[in-house]
Amino acid sequence: MKRLITIAFFLPAMVFAQEQPPAAPDGEIEDAQVIIEKDREITLPYAQRYFEKIDDQFKPQFEESINLDFTLFDFQPDAFIPGFSTIEFSENDGESASQNEIRLGYGNYQSPLIKATLQSSPNEKYAVGADFNHLSFGTGPVDDENSAASQSSLSLKGQLMGERGNAFGRLAYRTRSGYYYGYDPSLEVDRDTIKQIFNSLAINLGYKGVGGENLDYAISFDGNILNDDFDNGENKFQLRGNLNLNNEGLGGNIDVSAILSQYTNATREVARNLYRVTPRLQYMTDTWSVQAGARLAILDDEVWVGDELEIFPYVNLEFTPSAAFNAFARYSGDIEARFLQDMVDQNFWVSQDLVLNHSLNNVNISAGIHGSNSLWDYKLAFSYKEVDNMAFFVNSSFDPAQFDLIYDPGTTQIINPSFKFGYIGSNTIQSYLNINLFSYTTDVLAGAWHLPEFTVGWNNYFNATDALSFSLMANILGGIEAFDASTATATPLDAIIDLSLGAEYQINKQWLAFAQFNNLLSNEYQLYFNYPNRGIMAKLGVSYSF
Repeated sequence: MKRLITIAFFLPAMVFAQEQPPAAPDGEIEDAQVIIEKDREITLPYAQRYFEKIDDQFKPQFEESINLDFTLFDFQPDAFIPGFSTIEFSENDGESASQNEIRLGYGNYQSPLIKATLQSSPNEKYAVGADFNHLSFGTGPVDDENSAASQSSLSLKGQLMGERGNAFGRLAYRTRSGYYYGYDPSLEVDRDTIKQIFNSLAINLGYKGVGGENLDYAISFDGNILNDDFDNGENKFQLRGNLNLNNEGLGGNIDVSAILSQYTNATREVARNLYRVTPRLQYMTDTWSVQAGARLAILDDEVWVGDELEIFPYVNLEFTPSAAFNAFARYSGDIEARFLQDMVDQNFWVSQDLVLNHSLNNVNISAGIHGSNSLWDYKLAFSYKEVDNMAFFVNSSFDPAQFDLIYDPGTTQIINPSFKFGYIGSNTIQSYLNINLFSYTTDVLAGAWHLPEFTVGWNNYFNATDALSFSLMANILGGIEAFDASTATATPLDAIIDLSLGAEYQINKQWLAFAQFNNLLSNEYQLYFNYPNRGIMAKLGVSYSF
């Protein structure tokens, strides 16, 4: 079934950054997966501060083939809590930088916020730290306590810096709890029977080193153990290595990864393994860059019914006549891996008998132009994808309050023109706009369920004084359709219009006061069918750094 899109909008991921994001090179707008959060914490990234967070510069960075993920939004009501794959340490100027922060807040819906960051002063040899985060809502939009939610995390992290390389490690525990409150409101339910809890333990280890003047390498290990309050669970481990050689414009790169996982629920226990090898060659001049290679994927998966070996070509062309302009064209493909942790992070209300399978992205073509100067940055792009066995969330026919994954066994075609613009030339006012259009042509299924036809994000930051800052954010999604399994009909969902306002006031070197207001229009919109959002959410709090 073909669905034509006439207008669309998308939100830059930087909008939801919860710490001050590091500036992109030359003011470039960065690509990232969009995060749509119902109850996010707003912080203001561009105000003058006495402390600053920076991303870990020593974590292995792996070059990915272009993969415009069609998980278009990651529905995490409490997604302000840092992910386990990023390590952050404070910059230290030797005098004013603070390594530690405690942030406390409270809002309506009985929503306390606790956030603590402790870390040592970075030096030439090592750095260690710890983070604790908690956000909960004692009530929600449906039957008060029956739609409560909570999330907490605790992580320990460390780095070792040497002359030839740097190592990092992180151990993190996270727990999320909530309720399947998408039930028929005319029914009386036992609150204990609709409660769900997810617990996960993650470990990240890695090393990045230099083997010579033109050679660098990286290796990492990631593990995640996930269990819920019923019988669902997943053990997932990934080992990855990268070798990069570059000599006067001629170079090569090879990336190797192995994912070993096991998924269990009440009815099945499935081993799911995925191996990838990606060799590439690259030639560069002052204005041209040509990269060519292939990705070999080997699937040892008890659910997968396709070929065990898949090969995807990769070609990337870039033309950069000046520092202010760049044109690119890419052709690639990959296995779009799908694991339980990813699905839970996207949709908390997944069913207790979820069928997990990968998708095959046979064709991924993208092209566009990008330009920037000291005042602004823009990117105009177009992409086309063909995906076999594409997955969609639908309400379960057994329990409409839970969501199953269904797959289109044929080829789904996706067209996505996009435009990004950012005004970045002032520390007083900064503004970011991101617009996307989406068109889906499914093969067997009647629609691209729970995917938007258009999205917009317009995010503005204002520094009124050195101490007082404001943010204003507008997010819009529309054209989403759900599939009602109980009636076997398509159900259009109302457009999502979410306006947010935030403010921070730096009282002195240590103390900061903040206020945030989400969903100012108090729309109880539904990102997923039967799950209305909370109305207007307000939170006041203070932060102490030391």
